[in-house]
Amino acid sequence: MFAGRVAAVMDNTDPLDEDYTFIMQGQDQNGWQGRLLVCGSDVRPLVGDRLAICGLVQQTLTDFKTTYNFDIRPNPYLYSQAAAASVRPAAGKISLTGLASPYSPVNLAAALRARLFAAMEPLPERQKALLKGIGFGERGFLTNGQSGVLSQTGIIHIFAVSGLHISYVAMLGGLMLRRLKLPFWLHLTLVSALIGFFALLAGLTPSVLRAVIMSLLGGWAVWLDDGRTGRRGSLFGLLLAAFLLLLWRPGWVWQPGFMLSFLATAGIVCTAGLWRRLVPSDLLSVSLAAQFMIMPLAAYFFNTVSLVGLLLSPFLACAAGLVLLLLLAAVALLPFNLAYAALAGAGFLADLLYQGAEFLSGLPLAFSYALRPGWLALGLYYLLLAVALGFLARIKQR
Repeated sequence: MFAGRVAAVMDNTDPLDEDYTFIMQGQDQNGWQGRLLVCGSDVRPLVGDRLAICGLVQQTLTDFKTTYNFDIRPNPYLYSQAAAASVRPAAGKISLTGLASPYSPVNLAAALRARLFAAMEPLPERQKALLKGIGFGERGFLTNGQSGVLSQTGIIHIFAVSGLHISYVAMLGGLMLRRLKLPFWLHLTLVSALIGFFALLAGLTPSVLRAVIMSLLGGWAVWLDDGRTGRRGSLFGLLLAAFLLLLWRPGWVWQPGFMLSFLATAGIVCTAGLWRRLVPSDLLSVSLAAQFMIMPLAAYFFNTVSLVGLLLSPFLACAAGLVLLLLLAAVALLPFNLAYAALAGAGFLADLLYQGAEFLSGLPLAFSYALRPGWLALGLYYLLLAVALGFLARIKQR
C-alpha cells in the first residue's frame, strides 16, 4: 500500500501499449517515505495528482546483476530518478484521492505537448519519430535501425534536447521581442520565461536543465557584467549547473546523457578556441571540440566511433536547427489549428536529414566499431588530448 503525489509522468512510446509509467512521492502503510516508480498502470495521472495504490514490488536498488557500465547498479534508471523501487499495481487498485491543477506550468506544458503530438498523426511514421526525437529528445519512437544510422554518423546527440535547442528558442524569442524595444532586463526576463517553458515542454532531463541553467547564467551575466566574464564565466556556469543538478539528483552522475552533455559543453568552452587555430571555420572548430571530448565515452557506451561525424556533424546539426524552428512555429500555431502546415515542412526536412545520414553511414570508413575502453584507456586518452592541446596553445603564443 502506498499513497502520495505524482511527481513525474513518463511518455508512452508504444502506441499499442495502454500501460503508463510515473513517479510517486509518498508513504507506505509502514511509515516508510520516499519515491517509487509505478509501472504498468492503466491510469495516466497528471503531475500533482494524489493517488493510493496497492501493488507488487518488482525491483529495488538493492538488486545486483552483472553489468559493464562502470560497475554501477543494474537498474540505473531507478537510481537516476531517486526511486527506491519499481511497483506494478494490482488490477483496479489505483484510486484518485486528490486532483492536480490542470493549469500548473507542468501540466499546461504536458497538454500542449500532447496536442502537438496529436497534430503529427497524419505524418508518416518515420517523420513523426524524427520530429519527436529532434524536438523533445524522445528516442524511444525510433527503430533500432534508425538509431544505428544516427549513431554511426555522429548526430545522435541532436536527439537529446540540449544547448542547441535552447539557443534556438532564445534566438526565436529574442527576434519576436526585439520589435517591442523593451528594456534589456525585461527582454531578458521574457526570454528566460520562454526558455523555462520550453524546458517543461521538452521534459526536465539532465541535458535540458544543464542547457537552461547555463543559458540563464550567461544571459544575466551579460547584463550584470557587460559580458566581460568570457570563458571563465562560461566554465563557472557549467560547473554551477553540474553542482545544482547533482545536488538535486545525485544519480544523474552515472547517466550517459549527463556525462556526454557536460563533457561536450566543457570541450566547447575550454578547447574550441584552440581548434579554431587549426581549422578555418568556427562551426567546425566547435564540432571538433565537442566530438574529440566525447569520443572515448561514445565508444564506451555505444561501441561506435563516427569518422564522418567529425566533419559533417555541424552541418547536419544546423539542418536539425531548422527543423526545431518549424516545430516551435507549430507550437505557436496550435491555437489556430494551423500547426500541420509547419509540421509537414519540419517532417520533410527531418526526413531529408535522415536520408543524408543514411547515405553517409554507407560510405567506406564512415564509422568504426570499437572495443569498450577501460578506465586506464580513458584516462590515457584525456591525458594525451590535454598534452596535445597544451602544446598547440604554447606554439601559438610564441
